[in-house]
Amino acid sequence: MEFKVFIDGEAGTTGLKVAERLQAHPHVQIIRVDEADRKNAAARADMMAASDVTILCLPDEAAIGPRITQCRWRPILMVSTQ
Repeated sequence: MEFKVFIDGEAGTTGLKVAERLQAHPHVQIIRVDEADRKNAAARADMMAASDVTILCLPDEAAIGPRITQCRWRPILMVSTQ
């Protein structure tokens, strides 16, 4: 079984480290938003809805928002280096 994981904030330091570790896992498929849509809230919400797990690698104020309510039944992990 393969799990789809979306890392919101993958372009940052923490996101890059998380992605690097998950890429080695045989049962994880990392799904990514297009680079042009990286800051598009609707595109990111679509990725969250399409994933089995979302990992937020964002500053606290950017991680909290209405898009999270669309993923009520999916696990969301908040990761921060702060």
